[in-house]
Amino acid sequence: MSLEKTIEDIVRRVVREELAAERPQALPPALLSVKAYAERTGVAPATIRRLIKDELLPGVKVGSAWRIAADAVVGEPIAATKERRESPDAFAMRLLAGGRR
Repeated sequence: MSLEKTIEDIVRRVVREELAAERPQALPPALLSVKAYAERTGVAPATIRRLIKDELLPGVKVGSAWRIAADAVVGEPIAATKERRESPDAFAMRLLAGGRR
C-alpha cells in the first residue's frame, strides 16, 4: 500500500469519526406524505394540498410529491418554519467551519 493511499484512508476515517461526533442528537422531524398527514389529522388529502398551496401548511416538494413535517401545524407562519429548521447545506457549512450546535 502506498503512502498516499495510507494517508487517504486515515483522513477518511478521521473525517467520518468527526462527522459522527458532530451529528445532532435530536433527529430532524419526520416527513410524512400528504396521505399519511391527512390520515393523522383526519383531513382530506386534497385539503392538505390546498393548504400547502395557500402557504397555510409548510410542505417540502420531494421529487413530484409533497412531504409535510410530522410536527407541522396548520396556520403556522411559513417564515417561522423556515427560520426554525436549518437547511442541510447550512448545517454542512457550519460543520466545515468548525461550528457546533
